[in-house]
Amino acid sequence: MTLTPDDVKKIEKIGDSDKGDVLHVLTKGGMNLIVQKTKGGALNILGQGAHRAFAIHQASQIHKNIQWSDSLNKSEDMQKAFKFPIEILEKQEAKDAMGNPMYESTPQNHYDLAAHHSKMAGKAREMERAHKALKPNEWSADLHDHKMRQLMHSDVALKHYEMSGLSGADAKKEHEKHMDLHHELKDEKPPFNEYALQLAWQRANPAKRAPRGLGNWSE
Repeated sequence: MTLTPDDVKKIEKIGDSDKGDVLHVLTKGGMNLIVQKTKGGALNILGQGAHRAFAIHQASQIHKNIQWSDSLNKSEDMQKAFKFPIEILEKQEAKDAMGNPMYESTPQNHYDLAAHHSKMAGKAREMERAHKALKPNEWSADLHDHKMRQLMHSDVALKHYEMSGLSGADAKKEHEKHMDLHHELKDEKPPFNEYALQLAWQRANPAKRAPRGLGNWSE
């Protein structure tokens, strides 16, 4: 992200770190940035969001040793950042520099997304079965579409079950269980953006290779 002086509405020092000052930058567009200014003059974004409390929360997760200013410690945003459930802040739709939603990589978030995609895979499987029952010997574009949807949703589900902490074998069991619960699906809209939640996992696990979903079973 590149900012010019014309983009900035307000800037203030709100803390110190071992590498330099910690600043709050409010842009004219309403974006809140928590920035670390190193002693060499480099600027590193530690957190960002439409609300300062969310940006502070992100910064505190990335840099554990920030010494926040006394005035900030007494502010309402600071209380929200450290005492409110993170789900409240996530609903404010903070986004990263590329416009992707910013999520927490928690076992529950990954499990909830995986279960949704398992049920979507189960729904596609039932549509495939119904098609075959009506036209057992006929290939069609619809039949191919049902098969591809089942594979796509299965791939996402297996990845995020493993990101939630399950082993590959347990991920497969959970997937099969939730495929049979496809009738519980009330909304086809997933609870999280899959790509953004995977990015959150990769930020939280920089030294690990992301699970490969169906790719794990072909190796």
